[in-house]
Amino acid sequence: MSCILRSDASRSMAVALLLGIAFLPSDALSDPVSSANATSRLARDVRSAFDVAMPCSLAMCGENLDGGTVSGLLLGSGPRDSIKFSLPNRMVGIPNPPSWMRKNRERLNAWADSFVTIARSKPNPVYIGQTYYTIPGAVPVAIGSVRESLLIVLLRTSPSRAASFRTQALRIRAEECARRVSRILEEQRRKLAATGGSK
Repeated sequence: MSCILRSDASRSMAVALLLGIAFLPSDALSDPVSSANATSRLARDVRSAFDVAMPCSLAMCGENLDGGTVSGLLLGSGPRDSIKFSLPNRMVGIPNPPSWMRKNRERLNAWADSFVTIARSKPNPVYIGQTYYTIPGAVPVAIGSVRESLLIVLLRTSPSRAASFRTQALRIRAEECARRVSRILEEQRRKLAATGGSK
């Protein structure tokens, strides 16, 4: 698979620092050799983690009709390179309230709040291998793992593939979706680290 990263030094440096794969001095931003080395290292790690070749492009990212589960597709530079991904909507699976409770708004709200609180407290890993997390072959990516770090970078930096979208508006919407997924994953791993969760 191929993922397209910006070639400028600052982008390469930001990627390297985010992944923890390089600790370069401050003047490395203006050093094309250091930047090229960081980008090369990133490409090797992406190849190892996902078996895809950089650069990568975003071919799809959007919400499903289940209430918010995200499905997406990154394409690599190879003819068969791709990363299918899905971020589940944590509210999916909440049962309907009992019929006797529906006439009591206060009790119904408390019941709903309890399920939402439980759902939001559970880890919500992104899945790869399929565009929907319940399809056979979809596997969760461990929160805080190197593979997750790499996927976050790809979601944040891979430009949309023009041929995959009918309009510019759809391209922009897909890019915003991918960036939103990356932010959700970053925030989740920060919270897990703060509470002493294992990676």
